[in-house]
Amino acid sequence: MKKILILSAFILLIALQFASADIQIVNTADKTATHNSITPINFTINNIGKAVSDVAIKISNISNPPQLFDVTITNNSKKSIIENGSESYTINYAIPQYLAKGAYPVTIFALANKSGTIIQASKTFSININETPAMEINEVTITTFPGRNLTYSFSIKNTGNSNLSNIAFTVLSALNDSYNNAIKLSIPTVQSLGIGETKVVNFNLSIPKRQEIKSYQTIVQARGSGETLDVLNNASFTINLETHYCEIGNIGSDINLEIRDPEGGADFYPSDTVNVEAKVRNYD
Repeated sequence: MKKILILSAFILLIALQFASADIQIVNTADKTATHNSITPINFTINNIGKAVSDVAIKISNISNPPQLFDVTITNNSKKSIIENGSESYTINYAIPQYLAKGAYPVTIFALANKSGTIIQASKTFSININETPAMEINEVTITTFPGRNLTYSFSIKNTGNSNLSNIAFTVLSALNDSYNNAIKLSIPTVQSLGIGETKVVNFNLSIPKRQEIKSYQTIVQARGSGETLDVLNNASFTINLETHYCEIGNIGSDINLEIRDPEGGADFYPSDTVNVEAKVRNYD
């Protein structure tokens, strides 16, 4: 109601600046649109009586209070209307990103010069914005090695026009190797995500020490609730396992290192050099 009262006062203020109308705006109906889109608004200006020139069009934006913007008429032939004639126009109207669900009044103003007198007409209609919940999840690629429990993170952003809640994550395919070892992903639920908000989600990655060395891929699905609709989105998770080495070779997971006494226990003085015999065995 407050929006309508403000817009009505706005229209009255503009109308007082011009003479009464000999032109009419017709064929304009309420529109349904989504946020962050371009919506074509089609309408016709009927001229009653003598020919008019210098036709100009303005339109209000979706704000509180509304503001008027000039519309560029690129076709010069549409800047005049013959006696008792009509012309059709299209405005590509930008719907703001994150605009919430609801009905928003918009007014078109048409101005013209008739025999030296500026005349005008206006028409108000509604743009009805639907709820369109949406979210983006960044893909994850991890390179590591077996036998680790780690914490990684990814980001999730609410790109829709409604608040989201209870966003739960499901790993759609198992990360198993040929020996039935399995990598585990533990991803917590995001309780809330506001319109346009981005959050970082920390998750746990657990890799068995005998997991086969190769690349693993799965899809993580996120499901959340908007005001009246649910939303789904998927992201690819890739985990590349590599063999981990130290200076003496593959550390594996079971290493035995045996170093024998140098030179049979002989004295070892500064600047002396002795040979050390080492034996390393990898039991993995």
